[in-house]
Amino acid sequence: MSPVRLTLEPQFERVWQGENPSPATFNPELGHLPLYHQWRTYNATEPMIVNTYNTGTGKTKAALLRLLKRAKDTGFNYLDSSEHNALLIAPTNELLAQHARDAEEFCEENKLPYRVVSISRADLDNYKAEDDFSEGYLRRGAALHHILQNPRKVKENSSKKATLFVVNPDIFYYAFYFLYAKNDRIPLFQDIFTLCNYIIIDELHYYNPKQLANFLFFISLSKHFGFIGRATNRQFCLLTATPNQKVEQYLNGLGVDIGWIKPEIEIAGEIRQTRETPALAPVHLEVYSIDELKDGLLTLAFEEKQKIAAWLNGSEDGAIISSALWRINQIYYDLKSTIPTDIMGRLTGAESRRGREDAKAKRLILATPTVDIGYNFDRLGKTRQNIDFLLLDARSGDEFIQRLGRAGRVLGKQQQDIPSRVLAVVEAAFYKALQSYDGQTMSRLTLRELVEEHLPARNSLYSYIKTGAIAEAFLPIYRLEGMASTEGKPDIAVLFNEVQQLFASNTKLTYQRLKISTRSYIQRVQDYGGLEVLPTEVTDCLKTCERRLMHEQDYRKSHGIKLWLNRQDAYKWLQKDLRSFFIEKARFSFREDFQPPLALVSDSRGLLSSERIALFDALHIVKNYRVRYFDSAKEWQEKVVQPLPERTNEALLFCDLIELLKPEERLHIGLNLSVPGYKRTVWEEEEGFAYKPTALYGLEVTALNNDHGLPTNARKMFAQRYVPAFVVAKESRSASTLWSLKKQAQFIPYDLQVIFSDGKTHDYFAVLGTMALQVWSEIPYRDIAMDVREVQSIDDDPLIF
Repeated sequence: MSPVRLTLEPQFERVWQGENPSPATFNPELGHLPLYHQWRTYNATEPMIVNTYNTGTGKTKAALLRLLKRAKDTGFNYLDSSEHNALLIAPTNELLAQHARDAEEFCEENKLPYRVVSISRADLDNYKAEDDFSEGYLRRGAALHHILQNPRKVKENSSKKATLFVVNPDIFYYAFYFLYAKNDRIPLFQDIFTLCNYIIIDELHYYNPKQLANFLFFISLSKHFGFIGRATNRQFCLLTATPNQKVEQYLNGLGVDIGWIKPEIEIAGEIRQTRETPALAPVHLEVYSIDELKDGLLTLAFEEKQKIAAWLNGSEDGAIISSALWRINQIYYDLKSTIPTDIMGRLTGAESRRGREDAKAKRLILATPTVDIGYNFDRLGKTRQNIDFLLLDARSGDEFIQRLGRAGRVLGKQQQDIPSRVLAVVEAAFYKALQSYDGQTMSRLTLRELVEEHLPARNSLYSYIKTGAIAEAFLPIYRLEGMASTEGKPDIAVLFNEVQQLFASNTKLTYQRLKISTRSYIQRVQDYGGLEVLPTEVTDCLKTCERRLMHEQDYRKSHGIKLWLNRQDAYKWLQKDLRSFFIEKARFSFREDFQPPLALVSDSRGLLSSERIALFDALHIVKNYRVRYFDSAKEWQEKVVQPLPERTNEALLFCDLIELLKPEERLHIGLNLSVPGYKRTVWEEEEGFAYKPTALYGLEVTALNNDHGLPTNARKMFAQRYVPAFVVAKESRSASTLWSLKKQAQFIPYDLQVIFSDGKTHDYFAVLGTMALQVWSEIPYRDIAMDVREVQSIDDDPLIF
């Protein structure tokens, strides 16, 4: 291994030496002063504030300072829950919990009369379980409405005048897009849209373009209905580490006055009242090429484990961050022979909340991207940076900058000049770009410029905003039309035109066309309900979907449309309808819609997490562990002698973990699909299974590098599901474009082999889930058209005269 060795210069921030916005938070006697950007945010009066300062410089505290200033301007005694509630949207539940704690502390120390109520799915379930929460069972949506309307129910304190709700984006999205159950959707939309007049959207750069469009629509709707302006004083505070040009373009396209709080924007008269202070200590950076390390960060950690142990023995604290859970668990397992487990903790999605809390206190934290977004490695009483050494890998520039920024944070620390160590594994192109700087001292600005030039973005597939975001936004527009009076309906059309201008000014989609398709989708949601699994046998499938068939039959009769000829004809229509439904359903998911089924796991050796029993992604288990499988939950319970946990009924696989597979043994997953009723040309072209979003039924999972690696229940884990997908033939132009798109976003093109009616097979790539919609929107129409024409030209049906 031959790393590039650099020394990164320290990074400085400007401290504000003028009026102190909060002596309780910034005690000058202790040497605490606000940063310049925090003071600017505190005083920003524009309807939208965008703070783009660096990771680890207190942007969230700046947003809370703005809440304090708004409360001061109103008067603490005049705050009213009908006008002055606030909403903080945090991208992960880990960050949500951290922000709720920090906000509560901020409000208490400033005597700010806001109660802080955190709301995640787990929080909702905990609130519902409290004895005095309600007299009877409440749906989760009804419970959410109850809390938003009556926050005193969960945080009783008569001195509090208003509430700061801290939520994850999923709860925000489901409420704003009318996706809760029938009796809850309108009240929850009204709650999320009207109850809060100060909205903080944290870590905006974390969200992909599809998710960004959801927030843009919320702001656009606020503007349209007059919530932004002098009368209502709704204000948005967006926190993001240097948004790219596309994001700035869309924000400016909202037509709302923006207060940009950027490091490069300094007001001359104010700068004289600032001084510089270290924010990040120097870093000794070693950069390794992924091409030179067989197993990437896993190899690096193994080679350096004696050094890691020595650093820990020298009272240094560290972290190891990887994009892959399997790699973190393998590193943890490998280090156990050298480093005591009582000083190591895993901060991953596989851990329980209790496990993550325990891990935070450990000297060496091994983490997945759970910690990428705003997470603080707290070390109470430590006078220098909390993280002295850090090992990381990064596929994208965003990941590299975020993870690098975890090390060397010295704001407010007594010792600010002790360097941190960072060892990073990166893509070869970035490594090569750094080689000419080997042995030099580099500014962080220069490093960032090289990162942006030579590492891909985490997700920059913006074409979806032009093609799909308008269809997504039309669902709430349709619901709003249904709520409007006759006089108000023309205004909804005006709203549509505004949103159309924002997202897709050149789109051919019309209000009427979207109304028809949205109405159809809503009807199918009602008919199919929460259906996820469909039986393979024709009669059983028709029976399962009877409600949908009856509605279609009634529709055909009333419109004089020909009925199905027989059961097979009805089944064929139903398959098309289900495909259409599940690909549209994937659109209305804030996060990735494609989620593999769960495995019920017995884990006595801590190979997955610190929990003895877990419910986790079955595909992850199949790929990364040697396991003993059981046929049922009952057999699992008998053989591993463990109680069945809650949600056992959601598990498809039942297993006991034996050991982690070595990196070279990990299963490479592919997909098989048998379509005995189709020839290739018909399947691709006429039925539309290729070159546009669809949903595949009957998928089988296969191990490309191990013919005997999968039991039947693992191979069949998707067999009774309609899986949203974008499929392209391997040798096509579209496939070439698809692979080039991987430089702009992180997604997996699965190998898919399709077996046709003539016994021939053909190889494809398949992108699954919501990402299928985003990838498809990026493929040029000319590539798809040429691929389809080539399929037509290979039709080898005999000519009959």
